[in-house]
Amino acid sequence: MGVLLRLTNIKVLEPINPRVPVEEQYYTCRLRPWTIDEEYSRWFRMLRYYRSFCAWFSRTILGHDDTFSLYIWQINYWLTPHKDLATGRIIPGMLDWMNSDSKSFLQRFPFPSVKRHRSGGFFRRCARCFSSGVTFQGPNTFMDGFSWRRYRFAQDYMQMFIEQQNRFLELRQSGKVAATDILKATKTMDLSKALFLATIFNRKITFVNEETGQTITDYHYQSNQHSDNSPYFRNFDDKDWQLVCLWWQGMMHYLHQTYPKVFKVQKVKGSKKPVNPLLLYARTTATLEKYLHSTAMDIEREPYSTILQQLEDITRRNEETEALNRKMRSQSRKK
Repeated sequence: MGVLLRLTNIKVLEPINPRVPVEEQYYTCRLRPWTIDEEYSRWFRMLRYYRSFCAWFSRTILGHDDTFSLYIWQINYWLTPHKDLATGRIIPGMLDWMNSDSKSFLQRFPFPSVKRHRSGGFFRRCARCFSSGVTFQGPNTFMDGFSWRRYRFAQDYMQMFIEQQNRFLELRQSGKVAATDILKATKTMDLSKALFLATIFNRKITFVNEETGQTITDYHYQSNQHSDNSPYFRNFDDKDWQLVCLWWQGMMHYLHQTYPKVFKVQKVKGSKKPVNPLLLYARTTATLEKYLHSTAMDIEREPYSTILQQLEDITRRNEETEALNRKMRSQSRKK
């Protein structure tokens, strides 16, 4: 429901009245005077004041009523698949593409840019009134420009968030946990979320172009930005985070289709211990150093798609070699 309202730009003014029959229950709503894309524009604060003033003037001075009723049955009709009476085909719900078994995935990042303020104490909150915030640029389509190091960081922090979220749900369901443990788990989950966002969002910095040697000021990735910029992404909005997770899910589906050998789903025995991400990263880097005759630093700077393609080729050659060895052993046994 929250994602639907976020994507359709609808603001709920009054909740439903549970005392009336279900078919008569509705939300009193109003369209926001700005869009999602405009929220992250450079001049959004001035635009928001201007649009809000125009909307207030239209409602209060001119007497225009821009509210509307959004009935429960309408929401159910939009979100539930139904059969077209004319053609007979099944029309999916508006948000069916969010289901894990759907063939449609979000592959374009929903936030081209965001403006964030650094989290902190009382004085930092007061400073926000006089600061427009820091603008961060979101990742390109298909994570174009991501290095292997940046991709691995993002993947590890997302895995960390999933593990912390599962632990948080277990604590809530147990019912015998102190409030301090719940608070600690919530902060840890928020930190892993902030580290992931700080990894995929770039801040405008001054750096030296390695190819030309020129000093440039632009949105650029640096290896320590996950720790330096994570305070800006604390307390990230949950509805926006859901869209980010949907985008990441779409990217993982795309990579699974592009590199099926690398992202092959394998069964894990219950007694098998989970692999340490740092250990797995070290093993992968050592394998690439052996096959590509490159240093670890060169591998980290390579585009992530290049490394995944190399791993795909290595895995395919190993499987072909193993198949050939099995065939030769079976032939030798027959003799």
